[in-house]
Amino acid sequence: MEEMSPHSFIEEVLCGPQVKIRISNGSYEIPVSRRLLCKISPYFTVMFEGNFLESETQTTTMGAVDGVISEQGFERLVLWLYTGRLLFDIAEPSDRISAIIELARLCDMCGITTIHDKLVTKFVMTIVSNRNEEQPHTKHITSEHVRSAAQLPPSHPTFVKLAQVLAAGIVEGGARSKFAKETQLYPKLGAVVLHQVRSILNIIKPSYRGGQSGIYRDPIYNALKIIKPANP
Repeated sequence: MEEMSPHSFIEEVLCGPQVKIRISNGSYEIPVSRRLLCKISPYFTVMFEGNFLESETQTTTMGAVDGVISEQGFERLVLWLYTGRLLFDIAEPSDRISAIIELARLCDMCGITTIHDKLVTKFVMTIVSNRNEEQPHTKHITSEHVRSAAQLPPSHPTFVKLAQVLAAGIVEGGARSKFAKETQLYPKLGAVVLHQVRSILNIIKPSYRGGQSGIYRDPIYNALKIIKPANP
């Protein structure tokens, strides 16, 4: 989105035409600048500027969908739309990851792509800042996270990053069977996880410590680590 002068922002965005969106189980209508929303979303462009009833009423109701559409998720989208900030004020890391994946799915449904990098950054930061020594990659990842993210297109950055996290967990040795069932249920995810495992293994170099161990750069923590062969 191009930069705007303060005057233009106030005139065209804050004081310009607004649309109202209600989430079916929500308590109120969420007002948002039509200009900003339609600029980033082909879904809302068609809805509010096409030949539909919403283009006349400038109002719509979106059905709540578990893991995709919620009032809280849409509020986070609006906050990012106006400020460029993503706010996940959720203490529990697992719940925060759920909210990140939910917003990724909402944005994917609406064709919003400019938020991808920030979502991936929030996802990685949540894992890194809540590191667990026994399972440094997957401690806070749940089966529900995997199932929900698997609904995204395989090329979606959040999908790819989750696959990278699972792959790093496999290489680390702490998640070799934790999500075996999910990767079988969702073969596209399993294929991307396998590709990410290969990518990590392809850059392993012999360790100066000798023996059969090797050194690789962890793709999530961006740190050098030693990998040892698994016990027979």
